[in-house]
Amino acid sequence: MGDGAYAGLAVWQLGGAKPTPYGGVLASRDMDAPTRPATLGVASAHSLVTPLPLGKARVTLAPGRYRFYLLAGGRAEIRLPLPPGATGRTIAATKTSRQRYSAQHKALGPAVTSAALRAPLTGGAGTKYYAFARVASGLTEDVRVTACLTGRAMPCAKGEYVTETSADGLTYWPQTSGVGVRGALLRRTTRVARAELDTATCAGCRLTLIVLAYDL
Repeated sequence: MGDGAYAGLAVWQLGGAKPTPYGGVLASRDMDAPTRPATLGVASAHSLVTPLPLGKARVTLAPGRYRFYLLAGGRAEIRLPLPPGATGRTIAATKTSRQRYSAQHKALGPAVTSAALRAPLTGGAGTKYYAFARVASGLTEDVRVTACLTGRAMPCAKGEYVTETSADGLTYWPQTSGVGVRGALLRRTTRVARAELDTATCAGCRLTLIVLAYDL
């Protein structure tokens, strides 16, 4: 994890006409379960915009050339599994990439059935953005958690990039949505990341919005 608020790794594959996002992982002390890091997308033809599920975050490197971005709010060490028989290597960051990280939390009372958080997007066309919306620490019923990138005064329903996670019935487990996108794909009016929660019951819940950005 490291000694900062967050730690992770973004992997870009080289060798083509331009670098393409390969995947990555992120752990944050602001998540309720830092031992279950978020997966920062997977390799696919459509991976410029990827959902960010929580789960078994694993990045296995096939033969090839890669560029690594160390995402860390302090000192950190990241280890990746290699194919059987491959020789391991230790590498250190050689250049500094500007990073911005923010986390917001909102505790919700039992009578609350909807809530929202938002944070500004700071960067440009060469910035990669990740936004997580997470509800945890309580009992929810018929819950819907949405993460999006949108305009300053716009709900996620009118946002440019939207990811939604929903669960019917009662659940004690955290629910998370997320989105990752390059700044070059955003409209000029898209200026904030937003987390939204809609639920029939939310007893002792906490809504969290985490935004991470780094320059390519």
